[in-house]
Amino acid sequence: MTQESQNTSLTLEMSLRSTEISSHQPSFSSVNLVNSYRSWMDSYLTKTPTKLRIIDIFCSLCLLLTIIPAVYSFIIGKFIINALLSGIFAPLGTLIFTACLRFQLSKESGLSRANEQRTFIEYLVCMAVFYISVINFLG
Repeated sequence: MTQESQNTSLTLEMSLRSTEISSHQPSFSSVNLVNSYRSWMDSYLTKTPTKLRIIDIFCSLCLLLTIIPAVYSFIIGKFIINALLSGIFAPLGTLIFTACLRFQLSKESGLSRANEQRTFIEYLVCMAVFYISVINFLG
């Protein structure tokens, strides 16, 4: 074999190896992300009961209401600190209590219908006590 044919066979072999290596690497493209999101959303919409989806929407709203005053305080400043802290911790506490309610009402908890009603009443009592303390903190 000549030197030139050895170089071309070596080049061909190296390109095949690089193709094998690159085929095993995961590809992160926007199409894969969109397909993953769609499959997750389809699964969420079909498997999650309506009352848990409503609770999830309320948790998202509470998270948004926690972020808005925090961003406002970083941009504008801490003018009235008690109002700012109440404005941040009131939706944050609501988010935590509601997440606990969602956990208790999910299928994995195995609560009966009567226990679901008792859980919701306990949630309302906790929220009432929590908001009384938030209003008291305002001054």
